[in-house]
Amino acid sequence: MGLPQALISVLLPVKNGERYLAPAIESVLRQSHENLELIIVDDFSSDYSLSIIESFAARDARVKYWRHGSPAGLWETYNQCLSEVGGQFVKLFQQDAIMAKDCLAASLACFERHPSLALVATGYQIIDLFSEPVSGPSARAGLCGPSGSFSAHGFKPGHVHARGDVLEKCLLPLSNHLGELGTLMFKSAAAGSGFDSRLNCFADLEYGLRIIMEGDYYLLSDSLIELRQRVSESQAASSTNTGNGPTQGLSGPDCRGMMGACDIVKISRKYAKVLTAFGRSQDEFLQSSIAAFLGRLRELMDLGVVSEDYLKQADDLRLRSRNDSAQSAAASVTSAFSALAAVLGSGSSALSFSVEETMESPSLLQDLVDFRLFTYYAVKVLTAPAPESTRSQFQDLRVSMITEPVGISGRLR
Repeated sequence: MGLPQALISVLLPVKNGERYLAPAIESVLRQSHENLELIIVDDFSSDYSLSIIESFAARDARVKYWRHGSPAGLWETYNQCLSEVGGQFVKLFQQDAIMAKDCLAASLACFERHPSLALVATGYQIIDLFSEPVSGPSARAGLCGPSGSFSAHGFKPGHVHARGDVLEKCLLPLSNHLGELGTLMFKSAAAGSGFDSRLNCFADLEYGLRIIMEGDYYLLSDSLIELRQRVSESQAASSTNTGNGPTQGLSGPDCRGMMGACDIVKISRKYAKVLTAFGRSQDEFLQSSIAAFLGRLRELMDLGVVSEDYLKQADDLRLRSRNDSAQSAAASVTSAFSALAAVLGSGSSALSFSVEETMESPSLLQDLVDFRLFTYYAVKVLTAPAPESTRSQFQDLRVSMITEPVGISGRLR
């Protein structure tokens, strides 16, 4: 079958998306490239999302849908969609986005012209809650999607970019230059094992990097997707927790939280061989990526999107510990985050993270180990410009505390 007639599988995970879901589905079904299947998985929504999905499925046989019996989380919901793919190409989509009529056709044409491609991204327009276009710094800060901390195209549109160049640019430092989740389309042969649900904020970027290992990258200059801006703290707080980390909702994880810090450390281990191939060390990766992460946090603080109190509370860590439960977690995360809060200027008062001592959770304990390592580098980055004599005794004490091993069982590596 030639590419102009290729079947494209559009993946749409849904969680309580009734407000914008109908226009999103309509934008897929009105594509100029009609040979498509729309695969929808509803992650146990409590609103009218399922009814909306069923009404479209009754009218159009291209809509295929499933519903989880309990919340599974964004990444596992995407993976369920992936398991049902029947097309040669996969298009990722979001429940509150809008797809231009020629989006699929334009992306498919790129694959036809350049057989070496594994991943194609389109340009996009940010729209507000009323579907009006937005621009400027507040738009970038407010797009709190899966890669909201680091989302900016870093490649020239209209050109094929070699996989090695893409990997190096996105890893050093860790930055999403590939594009927002809803802008991506790739060959189904490159789908692999899907999203790594152990990650919190950067599972989409990490998955994109694995896809790139199968081929090259192309960026379309046309804005063929409209992505919804999410700006207010109240909206972030109301995002539904779907299981992959405390701030993980299908509207996109809240990357202003600190669980993304753990992702950076996990990715440093996962991509150790790739970094070595580029002649770089994990230490270099951690220092550059954490510096970029902190720079973004400072930018969000300057824009008023994130406050010092927000960072100091680290609510996503609190919720994670509350959800998973683990012995010995409280002292570890308290000492680590107090050190970071101090150099961020949030005061030196001790933070208390209460944890139910009912069971040990390997996932939580590993996150704490990763967070302590992140904090070591974060403190190193934030205190580097100042002379050693200006650092407070408290900061020195905290740095020594977080560099010590965490007292957990040897089963975690």
